[in-house]
Amino acid sequence: MSRTVCRLAASCALALTLQVSPLAAQSAAPETPAPGWARVSFFGNASVNTPADGSGASTLNELITTAAVQSPTYEGDGTEYGADLRLANYPSSANRANTVSIYDVYLTRRMASGRLAVKAGQMWLNELGSLGSVAGVLVEGRQLKDTDGSRWRAGVFTGLEPEILRAGYASGVRKAGGYVAFDGAGAQRDVIGLVTIKNESLTERSVLMTNNFLPLGKRVFVFQSAEYDLIGPAGNGSGSLSYFFTNARVTPTDRVDLQATYHRGRSIDVRTISIDTLNGRPIDQRAVEGLLFESIGGRVTITVAKSVRLFGGYARDQTNQDAVITGRATFGAYLSNIGSTGLDLTVSDARILRNGLSSYDSWYVSTGHTVGARAYLSADYTTSLSTIDLSSASVAQIQTNPRTQRFSGSATVNLNKTFSLLVTADHTIDPSYTENRVLAGITCRVPLK
Repeated sequence: MSRTVCRLAASCALALTLQVSPLAAQSAAPETPAPGWARVSFFGNASVNTPADGSGASTLNELITTAAVQSPTYEGDGTEYGADLRLANYPSSANRANTVSIYDVYLTRRMASGRLAVKAGQMWLNELGSLGSVAGVLVEGRQLKDTDGSRWRAGVFTGLEPEILRAGYASGVRKAGGYVAFDGAGAQRDVIGLVTIKNESLTERSVLMTNNFLPLGKRVFVFQSAEYDLIGPAGNGSGSLSYFFTNARVTPTDRVDLQATYHRGRSIDVRTISIDTLNGRPIDQRAVEGLLFESIGGRVTITVAKSVRLFGGYARDQTNQDAVITGRATFGAYLSNIGSTGLDLTVSDARILRNGLSSYDSWYVSTGHTVGARAYLSADYTTSLSTIDLSSASVAQIQTNPRTQRFSGSATVNLNKTFSLLVTADHTIDPSYTENRVLAGITCRVPLK
């Protein structure tokens, strides 16, 4: 199946590269490339966590550097490059290793008047969503843009699977696949692709996926994403729909906005299952099934006045497979530039309705104020938080903390067109601990010609 789809995508790429229609000839690529940019940020993060039982506070100091560069991009022939890196250092923790995260480091050569591109390096293919990280080679063919900006693209790729949170690659794991995409007018994009991940001789995953953003006229917008596993995790069990998300938005009038969402997926540690399969260990059926999460809901937003919006909605959520289904009723208001003072205010409440358990409210209040032309100050308060529990070796689970309160504030200052400052401070109160955290940093962004 994977070879067939890859050959089909390669044929489409070649056909798109060679196709020259009269309309495409009229839409010749402009000589001036889209401008590029470079950005470097330096941040310091310090936190103190004090347990409620007084057993001793723990501190974490972190120095973070992020660097990204995007060269000018071409419609015609040209050479492009890009990089996106993150480095973290922990001076106060001898047991915590420094980390280097690489998201993008690539070089692209566009040829045949921009119809053919060869891209090499470590890259994230946005067309493939969460499965798009690969270190290898991509070959893509595309049409020249039509008069309305639309065109077809198709690509094939192969390479290694990067370790996202640290520099390196998964041992013995290779990734390959292809995609066909249509970029339409009005930000429309439709993608269908196939990704195959092999762990040594074992097919770990073979996933058929699709991403679609459809503007239907000027008042209806639909986004949809889905992944279907053609085989079970590392060949165990059977293939099934592993992820589905859709968000539909309708604005019947200028004052009314309707939104509906549906989200369903499974959390499965396929890599561990693959290693156990290769080593001949027995596979726990619960690990193969994973943990189901699901949510469906709707929301209505009404613009009462130019600077006043009210919203309300209801959803049904299942955060983990073993968790009870809960109802979530939300309402709130957003006020911008109140009385032309530059003050913004957001107030919302999510009432969590749990069968057989006590219900609770999750309040959120945020206020912000513009200071001059370059600074924005904000303060926030929330009465409950959710965290991800990574204590299980197989899957991650969401833990709700109804009694946790957080007070926070932030300041953003644009010193000029190049430099900006960010400072945030949080004070968190939980029945089991108290935490204080401060993050401060500076960002430099410059254009590239």
